Amino acid sequence: MLTYSEKAAIDALKATRQILEQGYVAKSQYTEDVAGINRRFETISTSTDSKINSKFAEFKQGIDGQFSTITSQNW
Repeated sequence: MLTYSEKAAIDALKATRQILEQGYVAKSQYTEDVAGINRRFETISTSTDSKINSKFAEFKQGIDGQFSTITSQNW
């Protein structure tokens, strides 16, 4: 049988553990390091660069087509 103070101490300890568990990330769940973060940024950068290059190529083809149409017309 626990005394009142022992029960209060156990309850306080349980409450503290619950608060700590809410913000805790286990090491097995969070193993990403600086190299992993850099790889993720490089992947994003590479895909973004290729999208920008393809959009620029589409724009350039459109402009070139318009220029050739204008120059082929007889003024």
